[in-house]
Amino acid sequence: QTSSAISTEDVRHIVYKANNTELQNIKKKSSKNSFAKWLVANNRIDIINYLIIAKQCESVVSSMRDPWYYGVDGDKQSLMLENIVKRCRAYKKGPLLNRYVLQLIRALFAQRKYQECVDVWNKNESRLANNVIRKIAELKVAGALNKTGKKHAALKIYAKYGDVGSIRTLNYGKINNELEFVYNLQPNSPYIPDELQNWLIFLDNNDTIDKNDTIYNGRFMYDNIRNIIKVANKAVRNKKTKNKAMWYYTLAALYDRKGENHKALSFLNCGEKYLRTSFSICSSDHSSSDNAACLLSSAILASLSAIASSQVK
Repeated sequence: QTSSAISTEDVRHIVYKANNTELQNIKKKSSKNSFAKWLVANNRIDIINYLIIAKQCESVVSSMRDPWYYGVDGDKQSLMLENIVKRCRAYKKGPLLNRYVLQLIRALFAQRKYQECVDVWNKNESRLANNVIRKIAELKVAGALNKTGKKHAALKIYAKYGDVGSIRTLNYGKINNELEFVYNLQPNSPYIPDELQNWLIFLDNNDTIDKNDTIYNGRFMYDNIRNIIKVANKAVRNKKTKNKAMWYYTLAALYDRKGENHKALSFLNCGEKYLRTSFSICSSDHSSSDNAACLLSSAILASLSAIASSQVK
């Protein structure tokens, strides 16, 4: 937030809609845009210069994606990219470092200088603030790593951010147990809570899962439940797993559906040892504001509570 006097629409216009000519003119003459006025009044010409470079980079990279573009040394796009690279390299430190590193990586990637992308990342990684710009830059580096033959390193970055689409692409869609594959790469990937919740929602909406049911692809469902149990058992024993409550409650729900009440209650008790803030309960209408944190549906929880009550009696 720069100032309460600046409208969000004015910021959006300068950042996303203004072209380079308009940005250049901000430095030369007065503007009616409240954000532009703030930039000039506070001498933030550095922000204007960055936006100009970012828009130039986006324009050049976009034009190079044109199927009719055929790059040759010394063409307009190549010269502009080289200029962008030089200007980005010149920015050594400051509040816009994350953004300049991102543009530098984007420009180098467009030049197909993939190892240089990785080198820039390795040199600056420790100095970059942990924000969305860093995430975008690191995901771009993952693509560069794959181009240099370091597929596993690329996969780990994709798993770190839950980018399963890219993981599938790198493996040509051929992954036998996707949950286990991602877990082995990054035990705490943001993809995992969503995937577990999707399966628990499915369980909540289906009374039984019959591996011999060919009409509703019961075998596929049965095999996936078995795979989740396999990964969950690994996760609760792994010291690298941060949210073990999530996995314990998942196991409790799955074994409840399998009718193995004793195991379900045992895992439920294990999960109860962790802070309640590490999970939440989803109602059957799935209205929770944080689906990634939902671990047990109300129906499954009620079933497990009934088991616990009967054990006490």
